[in-house]
Amino acid sequence: MPKQENLLAAPSAPFSAVHPVLAALETATGNQYNLIATFRQRNDWTKRLFDQVEPTNWTARIEAARADADALAALRQEYDEAALLCLSAWLSWDISRSAMMEGRSAISKAIVAAIETTHELKTKGENDWLTPIFQARIIVASEAHRQDVGDWIDLHSHNNFMQRLQQIQAEAFRTFHQGLKQIGARHYPTEAVSLQKLSKTANSFGRPRDLRHVILVDFVDCVNSKHPASARLVDLARKAQEEMRALCAAEQELKNNQNGRINERQHAVRLLDFLHTDGGAQTQYHCGGSLDQQVDAQTERRCEYEKHRHLLEVARRNFSATSDALVAALKESAEEAETMLTQVEADRATTVDRYLTLRIMMNNCLAVDHSLRQWTNDLVQAERTLGTDLSRSAGKRALEAAFEEVERQYAYAFSEHASRDSKA
Repeated sequence: MPKQENLLAAPSAPFSAVHPVLAALETATGNQYNLIATFRQRNDWTKRLFDQVEPTNWTARIEAARADADALAALRQEYDEAALLCLSAWLSWDISRSAMMEGRSAISKAIVAAIETTHELKTKGENDWLTPIFQARIIVASEAHRQDVGDWIDLHSHNNFMQRLQQIQAEAFRTFHQGLKQIGARHYPTEAVSLQKLSKTANSFGRPRDLRHVILVDFVDCVNSKHPASARLVDLARKAQEEMRALCAAEQELKNNQNGRINERQHAVRLLDFLHTDGGAQTQYHCGGSLDQQVDAQTERRCEYEKHRHLLEVARRNFSATSDALVAALKESAEEAETMLTQVEADRATTVDRYLTLRIMMNNCLAVDHSLRQWTNDLVQAERTLGTDLSRSAGKRALEAAFEEVERQYAYAFSEHASRDSKA
């Protein structure tokens, strides 16, 4: 039995339809509840990541490794990886916090407008039934407006700590930026990257470490300048992510489902079984149905298989086009970030919003670089799947034969067109 919708929860469709002011109030209230829920989630996540890079939690490990240079180098890489993700989470937290505070301002204005409307209704003496509804919904909105999110991150106690994280981010970005100049759109690397190339680091971890594994965050530009490439980078990255999901889904359908259904070898074995069946073989196939039915069924499977190959081809082309645009935007955004980083390092009086924008730009460059490496790997795998035709071109031939039959059925239409063209 489907879960019944709570019609009293904001935004409530029945109450929104009653009055336009009430509709605005319901929208603001529902939006604020969503913003609070998002902020709480990011607040909890960011607090956990802050705890992972808390200096006192690393004291014992550093002391234990103090006599081993390789172990110390490995610890530094591990810390830097955690620091980059922590700063990325903090940026997401800060953007969510700003959105929640803007939501509070919006719901406050909506509440005031709704209260003024109740006064007007009482003064005019019209629609008395609306007044108690307004009052009830205003109470619901005020609860959302006053709702506390719990234990916030204490940024004041992390000032010096944040500077360390930001320095690690700047080093990672500059390492990335130097390597980006050598990368082409069609040949994006697929291997994991690190801040430093250490001889024994990979062995100590037992797996490749990717120190740019950070999350993409919304782009917030500063007040007095514009960075179009950095804004475009976020939009293209999210578009590429959706297209990669479609590509992976098409590949999995072809590889896991259609490859099993087409099974040309099984079909061939059944035909040989038929060929060697004695007595009544011309009329009855011992696996069920006649030979014609077996061939027709396989032809249908071949056509279906080829159609799914078409889906994968379309998904591959869509992602490849977006990926090329994403690499171009990444290079432009990296130049914007490098220019701004140089300016900020030279100017100690940088504004808070400008500093935040710089951190977002560098974070998103690292995030997109990480995603592109992963996606390029997935693209190579999808192309390999597409290039492995288990029907041995039988699917293509089956579709061509089916098309020729359809084309013959519509031949009369081409004759009519040709006749009209000749008369014209």
